[in-house]
Amino acid sequence: MDLSGTELASLVQACKEVHALPPPLTDDQAHAFFSEYSLERLFRALSAAQDRDDVLLVSDSLGRLLETNLGHSMLSTAVPYLDAASTAPLPPLRRLAAEQYGNLLMARVRQEQRQPLTTVAAMDGGSSTGTDDDDNVTTNCLDQLVRLLTDSDTAVATTAARALKLFGSSSYAALQRLLGPGTTVARALLAAAAADRYGTVRLRVLALGLQLAAAGRGHHRTTGANAASAAAAAGGLEERLQLLRDSGLLQPLLQQLADPSDALACLAALQLLEELLAGGGEGGEGGGEEGGDGMAAALAGIALPQLLQLVSEPSLSDAAMPLVAGIVRRSLPEALPAAAVAAAFANGTATATATDQQGPANASAAANGEQELSNGTAAGVTTAAAPAGSSSTGLLAAPALLAAVRAVLDDSGDASAAAEACGLDALGTLGQSRAGAQLALTDEAVVRAACERALGRSPHPEVRCAALHALASLAGLERAGRERCRAAAVLPEQCEELLRRCVFSACGLRRRPGEVLAAGLSQPFRDLRLATYRCIAALALRSWFALELLTSP
Repeated sequence: MDLSGTELASLVQACKEVHALPPPLTDDQAHAFFSEYSLERLFRALSAAQDRDDVLLVSDSLGRLLETNLGHSMLSTAVPYLDAASTAPLPPLRRLAAEQYGNLLMARVRQEQRQPLTTVAAMDGGSSTGTDDDDNVTTNCLDQLVRLLTDSDTAVATTAARALKLFGSSSYAALQRLLGPGTTVARALLAAAAADRYGTVRLRVLALGLQLAAAGRGHHRTTGANAASAAAAAGGLEERLQLLRDSGLLQPLLQQLADPSDALACLAALQLLEELLAGGGEGGEGGGEEGGDGMAAALAGIALPQLLQLVSEPSLSDAAMPLVAGIVRRSLPEALPAAAVAAAFANGTATATATDQQGPANASAAANGEQELSNGTAAGVTTAAAPAGSSSTGLLAAPALLAAVRAVLDDSGDASAAAEACGLDALGTLGQSRAGAQLALTDEAVVRAACERALGRSPHPEVRCAALHALASLAGLERAGRERCRAAAVLPEQCEELLRRCVFSACGLRRRPGEVLAAGLSQPFRDLRLATYRCIAALALRSWFALELLTSP
């Protein structure tokens, strides 16, 4: 029976009452609602509804009702209605469909966990008795979610991506179903990325693939033995990374990073990689080799050739440097051993001397990474610092990044103020980690240039502000944290001595560092005052600068 306009109004009123109920809803409340409004009648009404607010209200209320145990039991019978809703003209209905496809997938996962003997057959698309229908439902849900991932409405696409990530993190078998080479889902994702003209869907697919690979520990709610088995089944870092490689989903990312002719797409791909490795998405879990840190190093290693190319590409270097610095920082070890610091210091000092003597030509070659990658800092640091089996990506890329920063900050060059600010931002980003700061503070030319812009001559205000922030990071403001932990901020003796020497040199013979920075607190520009305060807070963790502050006029 079709609902008349009066009945539709009655449905909306009933949903308003549901919406007013405190969460979570009970099975009794769901039963009372569905006894009056069956799924067939409800979706028939929604298909004819024109008012967007009414559709949104009914969709949200139905979503809450389907979250109950009774609602979960009804999901399998709701598939035809979800399929219809997934193609509805109004986004709230499509979002509801994406959400419920995800709930249905997770209901299948929980059912398979209760029946472990049938799990493998079901996930692999086997034909075990009693699993064919379930597998068909799973296949349909996945197909629909991939299609909704390409939806023009961002909320719909985000909901679809969340559902796919949750399913993929539930077990290694589920991840194989999504990323396994030649699987239906992997082929559909590749086709969606290839068909995208504007890059939006391509970036969504890349984000999904990277977050799926990073989701090494099941994110679904399990307890006891189920939680342990799910975490074990989610696969190790190497297995997940190999799945990602074999799926082909990384190729568009690597191709975009390697194509500087399309600057916007290239930088968008680089920003996506940096944001995902920063743990800003839902896929990763930081900490440890099996969490976000291990995946960050592994993915950065795959993209290393492209990263090195970007920091030496004239049309992209400025904008790329801070993003590459974020990737490099996360792929470095926690700290460098003393032998590595000594090797880096020797190479950095030699490079600085050569730059002073040979001028811009040497700086240009350094920016291209030629000197370091062949016989300079990278080789020395990697040999001394990278233990067997660890990723040396950051140790290989950091010298090339510092060379690019050095070229931008070269006084004999013609870099713009914006380019210098980007280089200093990259230096500050690298310096937030202990290993990154150690590497940066072995490059005398870079440290000297940063200190001169922060404390010496008066450059463009944007450059001075960026230099002050960079100096604060190198001096350990972020590493010290809220607790102002001096041990976390202070670096090995050679690094600290270079920092002190460059700070005094930048201030000149007539002014003391404490006097220069104290004067900076009285300038009229708020951004510069904040940057100055950060720099003072970081340097004051050292006794020599604390004494400077106390004795400065």
